Amino acid sequence: MPSFEPLPRHLLPKDLRNLTDVAARELYMYRTVSRAPARLFVEDIEASLREEGETAATVAFHLHEVVLYLAKIAGEGVIGNLAYAAVAKTIQAVRRPSQEILAGGKLQFETIISKKTYKRLRLERHPLTRPLLNVPPAFEEKSEKEYRLMVTLKRTAQRKRS
Repeated sequence: MPSFEPLPRHLLPKDLRNLTDVAARELYMYRTVSRAPARLFVEDIEASLREEGETAATVAFHLHEVVLYLAKIAGEGVIGNLAYAAVAKTIQAVRRPSQEILAGGKLQFETIISKKTYKRLRLERHPLTRPLLNVPPAFEEKSEKEYRLMVTLKRTAQRKRS
């Protein structure tokens, strides 16, 4: 099975400030999911999208920013030994699906991130320990920050003050 291979570091610009805003943001999103366990979630998502056949290994994907965000936060949940339900609840509290551009609120954590894969990765990293049911405030803050950095939201009209 082909795997998600990040670009070698020597091909990436060291300073994102030299790039356009769109390019820097895109590069940031793929850098954040290029490390395990987020990378493993991306590989799982891509594998589920691939069709069997001769060309399956050569198909490339451009995943939506919400999908990358969900993979990143699920990876952070695995690292923090959080229960799947706790991560889902945190994401539900942070996200504003009606304001997301293109996604339109149709992408759900439960449909993107497999509960089975999440549990397997969490148990590999934290064997013989129970998951945390209460989300630490630092995880919530990190989830909010990553959401602001990774997901484009529609701008709301602001009232003019006279």
